[in-house]
Amino acid sequence: MEPDPVAIEAEALTDLGAEQRAFLAPRRGRFLPDPDHAIEWTAWTLEPGEWRIGLGSAAVGLLPRTMVGTSPVLAALGTVDLSARWNALRLGPADAAAQWRYDHIGMGDFQADLLSVGGTLSLRLAPMWSLHLGATWSDLHAKGVPTQLPGLVGVAVDDAWIGGLAGHAASVGIDPEVHGEGLMLRVASDLWFNRRDGVTIQASWLAVGRLRADLGSRVDPAVQEALAWLAPGTAAGPIALDAADAGPALTVTASYTASLGNVDLRIGGGRSAVPLAWALQANDIAWRGGGESRREERAAKRGWRKPPEELRDGVSEGT
Repeated sequence: MEPDPVAIEAEALTDLGAEQRAFLAPRRGRFLPDPDHAIEWTAWTLEPGEWRIGLGSAAVGLLPRTMVGTSPVLAALGTVDLSARWNALRLGPADAAAQWRYDHIGMGDFQADLLSVGGTLSLRLAPMWSLHLGATWSDLHAKGVPTQLPGLVGVAVDDAWIGGLAGHAASVGIDPEVHGEGLMLRVASDLWFNRRDGVTIQASWLAVGRLRADLGSRVDPAVQEALAWLAPGTAAGPIALDAADAGPALTVTASYTASLGNVDLRIGGGRSAVPLAWALQANDIAWRGGGESRREERAAKRGWRKPPEELRDGVSEGT
């Protein structure tokens, strides 16, 4: 005979033991996966007020589904680096984002600008599994001969030697101008086991890459002859290079990704056409904070760290 539910009396909550508290503690490894957490290779963005500072970049959530960023390392080297991403479409399991980036570096008489525009499509194939497709078109224009070193490099290194190099280039009529353009295609897939641990596979391919360089119209004949000997057929006009002539520029990496509180860690390896080009794609460490989701997580952890008697009293008052 089943007991009468009305006759059952509630028992007082006893103190939890150390092992019970450790088992029930809210840890990231026990939380459900948060696939929107990754932003490096996805269409997703930081939450408003959330920030991330990594090895190569720093970003902050400015508005809902909008973030802006820069590169502290490039800034220290004298480069202006600005980027933005807008998650323009969120439809069911699909997100689409537009991206923009601008870089400028000045080294005296040498000035270079790089503009990149592109987009990324992110698809949630399952609660733990996502697929990301992206494309970026970049345009490079550079002109002149460097006459000084940029940023911290100029502070740490005597730039007298670069002045001599610029003087020698001017004496033989070299006034170079470079224009390049390229299309980079990307595909990535990540699998998150929980809110802390995941694995990521990434591949990037320079599908189109063209570079055109002109040394100037007043180049000394002796320099033209030397260039004709080094690269036959190029001394009479601009030098033109195509990425297709150098073979497939493919980079493939696999990484273990961990979200350890305020630290994002990615460790892995890979292969690339350019030696060690895979290293930054496969590895990263970043400090991350802010945002509504992290505030809610911190609140849950603070509540659990209360003394056992406070937790017991709170439950008793609730009953």
